Amino acid sequence: DMVGSYAKFTFEDIIGNDSNEKFIETLKMARIASQSTSNVLIQGENGTGKELFANAIHNASTRAGQPFVTLNCSGIPRQLLEGELFGVERKYGMENFIEGRPGKFELANGGTLFINEVSELPLDLQVKLMKAIQDKQISRIGGENLFDVNVRLICATNKDLSELCREGSFRQDLYYRLDVLSIKTTPLREQKDSIDKLAKHIVNRMNIKLGKGNIEIDESALNILRQYDWPGNVRELENALERAVNICEDKKITESHIPNYIN
Repeated sequence: DMVGSYAKFTFEDIIGNDSNEKFIETLKMARIASQSTSNVLIQGENGTGKELFANAIHNASTRAGQPFVTLNCSGIPRQLLEGELFGVERKYGMENFIEGRPGKFELANGGTLFINEVSELPLDLQVKLMKAIQDKQISRIGGENLFDVNVRLICATNKDLSELCREGSFRQDLYYRLDVLSIKTTPLREQKDSIDKLAKHIVNRMNIKLGKGNIEIDESALNILRQYDWPGNVRELENALERAVNICEDKKITESHIPNYIN
């Protein structure tokens, strides 16, 4: 089994205010997606937990015991990206020997393939992905053999794919294939009523992770967190609170432990 080819998170790990309409809608769609086999597209800003939702959908689905394989398209050169996705055929030659390896599609067979930042896929690879989805078959780079693949696709992006289709940098036919079940994650500034609950949850997690015992967060600190707009969303909140737990001398996180730029 490949390292990282299992989903760590479940719906229990998704924390938010149960009375926030946007949060309720996102959760509802994600639960519907977990009971379906259709492709899912998760759209939302960076740091809004798109990967968390993908994990939870897989773990609540009929494929829960099967692999959950992640490919992040961001920052990978095109030639490497193709190999990552479809694998490379073993080659023997006089001057070159290429070690064969399976791609993420093969590794995810029977389970879920989570393609993050799918908007970064170059157009020619979008065509190959489209074909793989249609035929339920792939071939490795440099190989003749076709492999049958039974994979459920969950894709995520922080861009507006319909906008990219209009600009011509994303294929419309692929967009329709991916966006069968649509989930939009909510930025933290639009669900500030979740901040208290999230902050307490994160501090408890950091206590365990950093072996700090039972540090709690004070009302004065929460008050500052509520007033900030969180451009980096939950990830930025986690970062700020991990720092606070680290530098907290006694058992209470107060406003003095919150980074100055937030205050």
